[in-house]
Amino acid sequence: MSINIRSICEDDFEDMAELLTCQKEQEWVFPTATLPIDSTQIKARATHRDFIIILKDEELVGFANLYREDGKMFVGNFAIKETHRNQGYGKRLLVLMRERARAVYREKELHISVVKENHVAMK
Repeated sequence: MSINIRSICEDDFEDMAELLTCQKEQEWVFPTATLPIDSTQIKARATHRDFIIILKDEELVGFANLYREDGKMFVGNFAIKETHRNQGYGKRLLVLMRERARAVYREKELHISVVKENHVAMK
């Protein structure tokens, strides 16, 4: 099993859109998007956010991004493929985002943007 974490590229947008399998996930991961989410909307968001993806054996299993708002750095648009949840991928991705915020953006404080109805993410 090979785990790879990298920045997104042009070929990833379709897979990212397909990872969000239900309307509720789409609303929680991209609350300001027009549903259904498609690769064009993700590509547009990627022009002003720092997206990272996590792959297992070259299969996309999750993504998140860093963005700045009101002078603060946030992790947003965080998603892990349903079949790969509760296996440590989300934690690994979140740790990486924290490390990236510190190393690339020199941020000591990182906030997480979560939709309040997403009780699992709130924990």
